[in-house]
Amino acid sequence: MATVSTGVPGQYPLALNTPLDRAYLRPLQEPLYDTEEIPIVAPPQQYTFFSRPIGQNTAAALLGAKTEAETNLNQSSMLDYPKEFSILGFNMTLDSTTGFLATAEIYRRAWFQFTFSGRRPYLQVPFHRIPCGLGMEGCSVINATGVLKNGMGHVANYYKFNLGRAALKIKPGEAFNVRLNYPTALVAADININFRNCAPAAPASYTVSALLVGLSWQPL
Repeated sequence: MATVSTGVPGQYPLALNTPLDRAYLRPLQEPLYDTEEIPIVAPPQQYTFFSRPIGQNTAAALLGAKTEAETNLNQSSMLDYPKEFSILGFNMTLDSTTGFLATAEIYRRAWFQFTFSGRRPYLQVPFHRIPCGLGMEGCSVINATGVLKNGMGHVANYYKFNLGRAALKIKPGEAFNVRLNYPTALVAADININFRNCAPAAPASYTVSALLVGLSWQPL
């Protein structure tokens, strides 16, 4: 057998990079979720979700460090090894204190984008096509509202993304995010009334959460 020369001296120190051990994963019906803020003062035209993990602030930095109430992501824009996630659909939920008029303005003309594998958009739809799922219902005498959510209030009400049994699987280290986009920025005066018919305070913002509905593959 012929000897292949590498050009490296025999006594040169080398390090072999061995692959990680294969992990055994258990599927759990648990969403991936993340939260950002719509500030009342100078709201931006784009909101990016899943880029700031637990312990970091939102982009607006009004809410404080994110807790489990805001996100269950441990790394920026990707899953930590060995976790995986099979996407079945999407939900977007607004702050439960958002008033009816502010809710209507937030949904107006916005569009939703899911990006995977770097910058490749896998889904682009109007924001009003992404249901809330479960959410507050009722009647407010102050705002004369009956609904503070988008779509029918049911745990199975989400935007379907899988094709039959085929579901897009996010693996560790693969970049992904969700973006909420506006052609023009929201006007502070139009969103400055909350469910109590006054301006939101401490923080002066509304939270918005993006949820990836599906199977979360967790190590045993």
